[in-house]
Amino acid sequence: MKVIKKGIKRAILFYFDEDTKVPRMVMFGELDELMPFYFTMMKEGFKRLQDIIKGSRGKKNASMEDMLEMIRNTRPNWMKDNHSAIGEKSKMSLIYEIKPSIRKDKKVK
Repeated sequence: MKVIKKGIKRAILFYFDEDTKVPRMVMFGELDELMPFYFTMMKEGFKRLQDIIKGSRGKKNASMEDMLEMIRNTRPNWMKDNHSAIGEKSKMSLIYEIKPSIRKDKKVK
């Protein structure tokens, strides 16, 4: 198994919490830097969901493979590029540590 370690300063991670059976989101970075990215991703997500809904009209008895193919076909190019490197059946172990950041615009005494 390949292990990738990166020092990421800004990230928004969505994952499914197996213990509580609910989706979770973890945001790393300064809020004023993360929010524009988060809103852009929400907009892209809604657009993709609309494309999936349009593609599924008239296919009430579509198989699971047909539905998955419709979902795959709505991937934007940047997601296709990352998908080819990662794959759908990959697993990730997520371990993170919260470290306080020192903002450049604030002086620390």
